[in-house]
Amino acid sequence: MFGNREKFIEKSKQGVGILTVTILIVMIVSCQGIFLGCLLIPRITLLLQISFTGLNVLFGVLLAYVGYSYLLRRQITIFERLNWKKLLVSVGAFLLVLLGTYVLHHFFGKQVETSDNQEILDEMLGRVSQGLPLFFVQVSMIIIGPIVEEIYFRGILFYESRMFGTIFQAIWPTIIFALVHGPANLYQWSIYLIMSTGFMAVRLITKKLQYAILTHMLNNFFAVLF
Repeated sequence: MFGNREKFIEKSKQGVGILTVTILIVMIVSCQGIFLGCLLIPRITLLLQISFTGLNVLFGVLLAYVGYSYLLRRQITIFERLNWKKLLVSVGAFLLVLLGTYVLHHFFGKQVETSDNQEILDEMLGRVSQGLPLFFVQVSMIIIGPIVEEIYFRGILFYESRMFGTIFQAIWPTIIFALVHGPANLYQWSIYLIMSTGFMAVRLITKKLQYAILTHMLNNFFAVLF
């Protein structure tokens, strides 16, 4: 009787712990583009565009460093010498995610609506001038964003979810990643879940975060430039 009670209390503490970590990660990741939001200011000058986009890159690097340091302190190695077989897994996952989003787009047809997250990103890209501000925004979206999100979702949240078993450890970060991107309907949920599942599959198969980061970068590169 007392043993069951102790187990229940322990599980409750673990549940509160993972919920707390999840909320903190959502808040941290949601802040990574805080300076890009300033691009939506009406009639913003070129100098301010350069300042805000540059600050966003620096802030993203800081978030990545903090998250990476957290993993290192727990002796979690997320990088290794490049393995060509694992690299092929990463590229293959990207192509499957791309195929999945293409199929979904045609399946839903006229019901397809752009998510609020994507609309904001598109507006930001439309606001910036050519040159340095555009370069900084592209660096944030294609390089910094994937590094930060993978470190926190499939790095820290993945690690902190381990006490609940492998299935939960894989599913929980996948769902939270999709949730953070603000899906408002079934189509948007499906798109983000396909991407998140693809990134997690790479993480699980290769055992290293660097390949999930690469898959994420390829996905964002395609989304931003095409």
